[in-house]
Amino acid sequence: MLKKLYFSDIFVQNFILISYLIEFWRMYLKRKMNELEKNIMIFEFDEIIEEFNEIRVDSQEIRDILNSNLIYIIVNPFKKEILIYHGYNSNVRMKFIATQEAPKIRDKFGIDFKILAVDEGDDISEIKEIIEIINK
Repeated sequence: MLKKLYFSDIFVQNFILISYLIEFWRMYLKRKMNELEKNIMIFEFDEIIEEFNEIRVDSQEIRDILNSNLIYIIVNPFKKEILIYHGYNSNVRMKFIATQEAPKIRDKFGIDFKILAVDEGDDISEIKEIIEIINK
């Protein structure tokens, strides 16, 4: 004979399923942050393919890496920020593409990352913090 399902039974089953999904999501995000190893990452805009490519940040100074003609996306997992760094000579088209690509890069690291735009010359405090983190 078939057992009748009551609303409370269905509610409990759905609650348990949702609890498992939430726990799985937490474990996934924790593993993802461990994979990132909490390193600063810099993505450089490639005008030819109109996408951002990750560039290596070793012990060199960030100011030596940044080119005034390009746009960079800097991922700072310590403060959960994504900085769109506009070079002084970057054009409006590049800025537009950067604003479209930044959320895609953010989604790779966590949806709770805040996106900020920084123009070259107005970047003193944000870039200083990142330089301090890299030099640790």
